[in-house]
Amino acid sequence: MLFKLSLNNIRRSIRDYAIYFFTLMIGVAVFYVFNAIETQTAFLEVSKDTSEMIDIMTKALSGVSVFVAVVLGLLIVYASRFLMKRRHKEFAVYLTLGMSKGRISAILLTETVIIGIGSLIAGLIIGIGLSQLLSAVVVDLFEANMTKFRFVLSGKSVLKTIIYFGIMYVVVMIFNSRSIGKCKLIDLIQSDKRGERLRLHNPWVCLVMFIISAGMLVWAYRRIGWQYSNLDGWGSVLVLAVIAAATFLFFWSVSGLLLRLAMAMKKTYFTKLNSFTYRQLSSKVTTMVFSMTVICLMLFSTVCLLSIAFSARKTLNNGVKEYFQSDAEIAFYNRTGEGAMSCEEVYAENGYDLSAAFKKAESVMIYDSGLKFRDVLGKYTDDFAKALGSNLITVFYFDNRPVYSVSDFNRMQEFRGRDDRKITLAEDEYAVFCNMKELMKYYDKALSDGNEITVAGRTLKPAFDKCKDDFVVGSIQRTENGSLIVPDSVAAELEGKYEIFWVWYDAATPKQKREKEEEFLAEYRKIFKDYDYMLREDLTDEEKQQIMNGEEEPDLYAGLLTKFQLADETVGIGAIATFIALYLGIVFLITCGAILALKQLSDSVDSVGRYSILRKIGADESDISASLFRQTGMLFLLPLLLAALHSFFALRCANKMLSIFIKEGFVSSMIFTSVIILAIYGGYFLITYLCSRTIIREKR
Repeated sequence: MLFKLSLNNIRRSIRDYAIYFFTLMIGVAVFYVFNAIETQTAFLEVSKDTSEMIDIMTKALSGVSVFVAVVLGLLIVYASRFLMKRRHKEFAVYLTLGMSKGRISAILLTETVIIGIGSLIAGLIIGIGLSQLLSAVVVDLFEANMTKFRFVLSGKSVLKTIIYFGIMYVVVMIFNSRSIGKCKLIDLIQSDKRGERLRLHNPWVCLVMFIISAGMLVWAYRRIGWQYSNLDGWGSVLVLAVIAAATFLFFWSVSGLLLRLAMAMKKTYFTKLNSFTYRQLSSKVTTMVFSMTVICLMLFSTVCLLSIAFSARKTLNNGVKEYFQSDAEIAFYNRTGEGAMSCEEVYAENGYDLSAAFKKAESVMIYDSGLKFRDVLGKYTDDFAKALGSNLITVFYFDNRPVYSVSDFNRMQEFRGRDDRKITLAEDEYAVFCNMKELMKYYDKALSDGNEITVAGRTLKPAFDKCKDDFVVGSIQRTENGSLIVPDSVAAELEGKYEIFWVWYDAATPKQKREKEEEFLAEYRKIFKDYDYMLREDLTDEEKQQIMNGEEEPDLYAGLLTKFQLADETVGIGAIATFIALYLGIVFLITCGAILALKQLSDSVDSVGRYSILRKIGADESDISASLFRQTGMLFLLPLLLAALHSFFALRCANKMLSIFIKEGFVSSMIFTSVIILAIYGGYFLITYLCSRTIIREKR
């Protein structure tokens, strides 16, 4: 009997409370999808480095899943409150007929078990299907081979999902049983007549709090929008704390001012059902100040997380293609002088024929100018230091500016197939190249002013009034912070510091290039085993770390970086950031949408009588639906608008701080983020409105 009754109740719940079941199923599906990535990527053909990055990503996602489980657990408990409230009259009937509270708890326990099993099964089916599609995303992110694709079911992830959500449902069972135990018959009978009490705060107090919150936000926006260069760790925490506090005060003050302002606009207030609409909306905001604060901050976090992650991935992936102009690059440190050899000579000494091994090879020498950053930038150094921030400018202060001979610079351009970038210098001229966008502006100012430098005892003047947008050392982003190009006669007077040696493999396809790289790496390990400190067996790990940190400088040094190695590492970092951001972003959006939806649906249940009265006094059904649409729209829109404002200044700060290193902006990433928010958050809004309209029409 109890089972049959529970089953009938669930059947009605599925019809009336789509939001609750939709949230449970999507929560299960998302949880499974992101925890099944390890199994989904097992069939991919990837390099060793990429495989290691995938392992790191799966471990990171596993850790994030604990936090996600807590968030979803709290959401499920919150959602169950709506389901309980919707059925107060039903429980009152049970008690009136003589059913004990224990029996009612047993019904709820049975329903929770059935609901849990149903949502788990449905969610897992959806998740298993989506996880197969996720394989295509993984292939795109990791640039892997999908020829061995097969359908995969992750038993480990299924078990993990069942355990985590099983614990959540047990908590819900305990919560429901306690709620029934505390219920009084009179409260259950009158539940539909006991709506939230509308308490109007003192308007003057609300106005003062609004001004305070606005002032706090202006201060915080100014700090992150224009004074970001002076922010440190604790400063950033303070700004975020101020934004959180200001958000709470904003919603608290708006809850008291909204109805007052609407009532002051009498012509608008008394048009159609606006008076009813504003009072309903004011009641919702008043009773949801803390919830709307949390929702706003979660939306703010989602926008920032997704925008920065997508932008970083795009920048990193494009950076490998744009800023690494060879298949492999060796940095060879061998001071000029007696017995010094070039990288090519070391290969020749070991019987290695470069012309036969590579499609082409080239090298340039980096000389030590003895000039500091300030010597080249001149009077504009302090302006740039102020713009960049004292914490970062020290990176440039202590480095001597690298110098290249004009012939080496031109040979590099020829090697890269960019003959149009070759330059010519007179004996008393120099040029500067850099690819950090913000820094280039200040170099241009110094060069336009004719800033002279002294190299090897010779005074040189600028050959151009702008610096060249270029680089020598391969990277994944704009990291060239300024190097000098001088005449060959000047370079000959300087001490060679590093040699940069580039090669192109003699291969046509990526697979052939991978094979050539394995051969190249094997030869490199043999030839440079005494030069590359990472390969030397006579050094301890501590000594290797000291050299890596720059605490010691070896007399001989060789370091290797290949395009495949850099691409594998870069793709992995971008993929990890993207997946974690997507995971948290989707869960945050589900949570925000579900909380607002459940609040609106709960209020719709309480307001069925009010809507019936509107119909009795002659209100058109279209006006009633329009009023409900505006209430639902404003409830969803208020936290989103404030979150968008927070995000604008936060992303402006991120864009400015990262613009010196990256080329790509946030525009395309923000568009993609907006699409995700529209799909999930907007989807919840639409479902909420349609379900609310069904609820208020059920007693027509």
